[in-house]
Amino acid sequence: MCVGCPLGPGVPDTALRTGLNPRPPELAKHPGEPSAAFWIVKHGVKASGMPAWGDGHDDRELWRIVAFVLQLPARRAERHMQLAGPTRAEHGHR
Repeated sequence: MCVGCPLGPGVPDTALRTGLNPRPPELAKHPGEPSAAFWIVKHGVKASGMPAWGDGHDDRELWRIVAFVLQLPARRAERHMQLAGPTRAEHGHR
C-alpha cells in the first residue's frame, strides 16, 4: 500500500512521491520512532497525502505495519521485494 510514497530499499523515486508537498520521508533511510510511526499510520497526516489506515486496520495490524517500517533501513533491496507482500491491486485497494 505504501511503496509509492515513502519508498522502500532499492525502490526508485516515483512520480506520485515527487508530486506530493511536503514530500514524504524515505522510510527506508529514516523510519522514525515507533509511537510516532504508529500514530501517523493510524491517523494519517492532514494535507500531506498520508492517509489514515486506522479505519480499515485494527491496532494489532497497524503495529505489524510499524514493525515492518522500522526494520527497513537494515533490509537489502532483494529481500525487501520478497517480503513486501502483494502489490496494491493484489491487496484489494483501488
